[in-house]
Amino acid sequence: MRVLPLVLATLLLGACAPMRWERNGYALENSDKDWNDCRRQSVADANRWLFYDPFPRTYFGRDAYGRPFSYYRAPPFPNRFMLEQDYLDNCLRGRGYQRVPVVAEPAAPAATK
Repeated sequence: MRVLPLVLATLLLGACAPMRWERNGYALENSDKDWNDCRRQSVADANRWLFYDPFPRTYFGRDAYGRPFSYYRAPPFPNRFMLEQDYLDNCLRGRGYQRVPVVAEPAAPAATK
């Protein structure tokens, strides 16, 4: 029982490792055109989705006694940042990029005098 919290903590810390986008050994930092195109497209897609409201906001109905009433229901809009990030992830995956963990490079040995 004492090992279980340690194992869970290790798994949680491992899930928080920094990630980057890479395509066949070609890091996204070197591919500004793909990043800029996908970022521009994700903002445009998020704008298009957020301003399109297919559901009416005011609904009319009757209560248990038959009296008419109306009520307002907010549309199920997600967080804008999360929506843009989903579109960006889908665009980059469509172009062949994958998320890989960042591996720290070993430090160069210090020069001696």
